[in-house]
Amino acid sequence: MIPVYCEVCEAQFAQADHEELKAPMKGAMFISHLAKNGVPAPFHPNAEWQYMRCPYCKFRPFTFEDRVLIFPPARKFYVFGEPLDKPDSEKTLYDRNQETINKFIENFDSQNDFVNNSDEEGLKLTCFQCRHCGKPYKTLIRMMKHEADCSHGK
Repeated sequence: MIPVYCEVCEAQFAQADHEELKAPMKGAMFISHLAKNGVPAPFHPNAEWQYMRCPYCKFRPFTFEDRVLIFPPARKFYVFGEPLDKPDSEKTLYDRNQETINKFIENFDSQNDFVNNSDEEGLKLTCFQCRHCGKPYKTLIRMMKHEADCSHGK
């Protein structure tokens, strides 16, 4: 049995047998993580994944129908129903979005300058720098938000 966590609130609400997990996801695949204490299963046995709700936060606990969250701190998922190497025609929307994001970051990295500061020997901090005013940022997202509103670039 593997533990199953909500992707929104990261609370464990169920357990599942990894051999029974398959597409399409049904409520009968999950049992309560507190079944020993008499707590009933979290979902109706015929419930489909889009109608399942976390018993704690009341949001949908799964964002995709082919994976469950099994280790929240590292955001590790158990993906079922599909091989790891899929042809382009069989890739999920998540896979295509990840590829697009990775291509964007690669193109962005090649077009922008980076500032490498070293505070101590062996410690290097990489940060992103605004193209307009040169202000450094630790994350790409913050720098992009800054560039959108930067008064030097307008």
